[in-house]
Amino acid sequence: MPSSLWIRLVAGLSGFFIAPPDWARLSALRARCCRATVPALLLLTVVFLSIPGAYGQQAFVLRTEKRYTLEDLRALALDEADQSVDTGSWPLLDPYLKENKLAIAQGENKVGTRILTVLADGSYYVRDENSSEGYQYNQQGRLVSKVILSGSPEDRGDYPIRGSYYAYPSGRLTMVEVRINFENAYTFTADGALLTRCKLETCYKADGSPWTTRKILRERKSASR
Repeated sequence: MPSSLWIRLVAGLSGFFIAPPDWARLSALRARCCRATVPALLLLTVVFLSIPGAYGQQAFVLRTEKRYTLEDLRALALDEADQSVDTGSWPLLDPYLKENKLAIAQGENKVGTRILTVLADGSYYVRDENSSEGYQYNQQGRLVSKVILSGSPEDRGDYPIRGSYYAYPSGRLTMVEVRINFENAYTFTADGALLTRCKLETCYKADGSPWTTRKILRERKSASR
């Protein structure tokens, strides 16, 4: 290689490594490449859904979840919640419960399309899987409240879900539940005061003390063995 060419090559490489960087040019390049805005973070929640018409099968879907303030939840709870309902339209449910008590003796928690849940205090919650209404009985089998869920059973994958609780026999609204995803729910009194915060099936009072834990009948039976 001719000495003049070698000198020019060395000088070029030296200039590449030794010369200070062009900061203005680098800043312009960085601004141009990072100009796109980052979209707001979407919180994804795994929602547990039952496949309509296929009892015992489940599907998991991803849905976006909004962050709610306590005021948002209170507004959701009381919006569209009737302060009272006509109890004269409620069916006679004694045979309904007796049929499900037979299921208890047999260790089942489902009779036809009727689903029975035993709550931690020993009371019973009965609903038809094709209905958005359910009924709660005390340990003696007396009807104590009616629960109305917002939306049809097929729409319950769309959160939030509102549940309204009406006392029997007055039919006055006593509590409203707002479930914002599969795990988390909040309950409010008819006046809008926060009553409980629930995580899965365990609920706590506003002061953090335990409220109750719901247990499915089959779980209770297996625990007693």
